Order: sequence, then C-alpha cells, then structure tokens
Amino acid sequence: MKIIIPVLTVIALQGCQSTNIQKFEPLTNEPNAAKLDISANLVGLFMHGKVTQLELFNGCYDKNYDTENVIGHIVSEHKDEKSNIVNIPTGEKLYFQYGTTEPNWNCHSQFSFTPLKGESYKIQYEMVFAGCEITVIHNGSKLKDVEFFDSTSGYNKKWRKCSK
Repeated sequence: MKIIIPVLTVIALQGCQSTNIQKFEPLTNEPNAAKLDISANLVGLFMHGKVTQLELFNGCYDKNYDTENVIGHIVSEHKDEKSNIVNIPTGEKLYFQYGTTEPNWNCHSQFSFTPLKGESYKIQYEMVFAGCEITVIHNGSKLKDVEFFDSTSGYNKKWRKCSK
C-alpha cells in the first residue's frame, strides 16, 4: 500500500501534463542556482486536482516551441497549501509560462526575469475574475524587474516566438 499510493499520484499528475516539452531536471548541488518556490492559491472544485504546470525557457524560438531554448516543465500538486521548491539556473534571463492544467480553468501567464545566484524567489498563482494573476516575490517583496507578455487566456505559444 505504501508503494501503490505514490505510484498512483505520479500517474495522475502525468495525466495533467498539457505540454510536449521535456520534464525539468532539478539542479542538485549546483552552486550557481537560485531557489524557486512554486505556489498557487487554487479555489473551488478541480476535476484533476489542484495542479499547476510551470514551463521554463532560456530564450525565444524560431521553429519549434517544444525544443528550442527549453529548460523543462514542472507539474506541481497544491494540496494543503503545499508548495514545490526547486533550484533553477541563474545569470541569464529566464522565460516562464505558468498556469493550471484544469480543462475548465485553463489560464496561463507568461513572464520573464533574471534569477540571481543564491537568491530565493516565489511565484504565486492567483485565480482572479475572468483570469489569473502571477506575482513574483523576492526577499518578501514583489519583484519589480518582471516582464509580462501579452497573450490570450489559456495556453499560448506565440508569446515566446523570436519574430513576433
């Protein structure tokens, strides 16, 4: 029984994946990493659980969104206010797409910032009227140097295209 429940959880979360990009391999023992706390305030009923997906990139793409300048994706389950903390690369501008995997509440936000070595960041996802809102927090305050990209609600790939 101790093995069955974790295996079922992994299978369920993989079913929530709404991307074709590779899974993010967390940086371990990386001296140049920054910590990223992936958090979400998901309210209401969710058919597939309270799950979000974060995609990470280190640049734009010309032909293939799923393979060019891809760092990877992270699926996080948000039970009991639990967050997911991972180490991410630093020293260059990273691009993020973050949102839910729920078919009836599919809202993503696209943004970028440059994480600094040894620092800690938190990405907070909030459900708001007719959409979603992302806040990036650094040292307890809203990070000011975040660039948000215009896109329609849902899952959009055009925001990261090199020639927009």
